[in-house]
Amino acid sequence: MTFNALNMLHGTEILADALDKNASPSEYDYRNYCGRAYYTAYHLVTERLDKDHGYLVVSTTNSSYTNKGTHKRLTDFLLDHINIPSTNYHKDYKRLVLRLKNLTSKRVHADYHLDKPMKDVDYHQAKTQLDGIAKLVTVTP
Repeated sequence: MTFNALNMLHGTEILADALDKNASPSEYDYRNYCGRAYYTAYHLVTERLDKDHGYLVVSTTNSSYTNKGTHKRLTDFLLDHINIPSTNYHKDYKRLVLRLKNLTSKRVHADYHLDKPMKDVDYHQAKTQLDGIAKLVTVTP
């Protein structure tokens, strides 16, 4: 099977189904889901931007985005293109940025703030953000 973000989304949905059916998921389960949800969203968005704009150009050395991390480049690219009506898709960039930032904060919490509990509400918020991103990027303009 060839890797693509939709396959990753399917795997994340299987994880969510397992969590929803588990009578007592652990904090580790919530942390794991939040991390997977963020990276699934990241790959969904980058695949879509590659189709719409040749986004991979953003990672090359002749780009104004070169001195930034991969994830910062993505949100900066979206922010820079919010008001450019180059495709029907641009109007969703602001929503994508907000959802990605929310998922980023969940992932950072899950991976680095081990002293702060991760709860059911964090899982459900991450799931909602990922579902929203999936709807925004998988609809053909």
